[in-house]
Amino acid sequence: MAPFTHFKKILDGLHLRPTTISAPVSELMKAVPLTPTVCQWVSGLFSGAFFDQAPQREEPISACNHPTKDGATPDLTENVDVDHQTAGDDQAEGIGDQEMTDADSESEDHDQNTGELQTKSSTDDDYVDRRDFDTIKAIQDSAFEKLLLQHIDPEGKLDVNKCQVEEHDGGSYHYVVFLSVEGHGRFVVKVPFSGTATWWQEGDAYNLRSEAQTMNFIRRNTSVPIPEVIAFDDSLDNAIAAPYILMRAIEGRVATHAWYGRTPNGQLDKSNADNPSLATVQQRKRFLKNLAYTMAELRHLRFDKIGMLNFDGNAGVPEVGPWFEDMQDGQQLKEVPAYESSKDFFQSKIDYVKDKCDGQIDDLAYGIMEVLKLAFGSSPISSSKEKASDIQESFVLTHNDLDLQNIYVDDNFNIVGIIDWDLTVTAPRCVGFSSFPVFLREDWDPDYDLETAKHMPWSLAEYRMLYTGYMKQATSGPDGLGDGKYTSRSHMYYAAYSVGMYSAATQYFVERICKELPLLRSLDHDTFLENFGGESWTGSDRARTVLKRGLEMLFSAESE
Repeated sequence: MAPFTHFKKILDGLHLRPTTISAPVSELMKAVPLTPTVCQWVSGLFSGAFFDQAPQREEPISACNHPTKDGATPDLTENVDVDHQTAGDDQAEGIGDQEMTDADSESEDHDQNTGELQTKSSTDDDYVDRRDFDTIKAIQDSAFEKLLLQHIDPEGKLDVNKCQVEEHDGGSYHYVVFLSVEGHGRFVVKVPFSGTATWWQEGDAYNLRSEAQTMNFIRRNTSVPIPEVIAFDDSLDNAIAAPYILMRAIEGRVATHAWYGRTPNGQLDKSNADNPSLATVQQRKRFLKNLAYTMAELRHLRFDKIGMLNFDGNAGVPEVGPWFEDMQDGQQLKEVPAYESSKDFFQSKIDYVKDKCDGQIDDLAYGIMEVLKLAFGSSPISSSKEKASDIQESFVLTHNDLDLQNIYVDDNFNIVGIIDWDLTVTAPRCVGFSSFPVFLREDWDPDYDLETAKHMPWSLAEYRMLYTGYMKQATSGPDGLGDGKYTSRSHMYYAAYSVGMYSAATQYFVERICKELPLLRSLDHDTFLENFGGESWTGSDRARTVLKRGLEMLFSAESE
């Protein structure tokens, strides 16, 4: 049986039920005045793309309090009345001002290579887990202290008793140790769980070198607040006998505090995520504005290929090269080549889907691949250009997992740190820095379930409108909207980008397209795809025309 049969099973658990939108959430709309005529329902209650057109501003949005590359600081003039929490509250939640406490622990179901949900489990016959938790966690504190002092006190002048390990943490793929040195601040050592003699490979070393040097490259060329990388080692020949990245700790608190607000007893108020207090609404507005301006700083970096930054030839000026993926089969990591164009990149996804069929391409599978070809041939997925007049494509950096647990804020909800840059790559602009963060596209995740969802789709649509407005202002210039023109539909573009990254992505993307296109919404999608992939269906030519036009409209970026 082909691996694409019975797509509807993917969403069997999604049962719609009536709910209401709270009045405080509607206060979010005040941040971006909208012309009512541009807001249209295009896909019913379940669709995350509630507005066919992106929000148009009738007056400018005030800028966020984040320095631009030129050094100027836009004025943040919102009247926000927010009760700030003390550091003691943060410590009570176990996240405090630590650089990576929740970075991995809240992402345990994510693939280390893609940042997306991984469907393999230890029960799969061919699954091989390269993570050696026991060996890495057995590294002595004294070894971490020795490592740190070697880098910050090479002459041995400091009292070794003033250096101590404060805490051990970690998640699915990394062990994290926090240290402090009296008079010198706090530090973090990040160690991959696969960093043992048995499992560590040259591909792992390549990826780690890129991560560490990409972080410093971004620090040097933008104002994005990234932990300072003090040192790294991609080998096991060091004080801890494991590869590592040594960084200064970020002083701030995880952005979940800014997003969820607090209950009267001081706890995070996750149970009322869709019924926030007015103070929480104001926090969210300020946080989203600051995040958009922060990520927009990456517009200053542009590249000629899709791939991972390679600093091996020149630490200051990287080339775009390949990256390495763990196929979780215990074999050598798979080298993924750099791609010269969006067309080549997305064609590789179609090739991947075809290979997975193992020669058993039935009408349904063929119909799916035909839909993918049409979707990937639609603009702007098919071509990554900063301006319509550009002749050559250009690509930008995209954060692999821009979620709340990887964003740190201060008491005023300014962004003070963004962490977890492993496996950062350059990507087509439509899924680059101007894309929605993970927490604003949760309703486009295959595992989205209304019973456990933090937000209903209509609430996420409102937040996406806000973020779109902020990103458009942050990227707009004399030549147009910049990459902000891609933001309003970036959750759709990312669904296309995810095809082939994990087993459910392809089925979900095609199924979701069928739900989003009005002329296909009422059809049995399996039957349509089987007919579309068959050789004898007389309606295939007309269906292809309808699909092509519908996809172009669905994916079209905002006009300049």
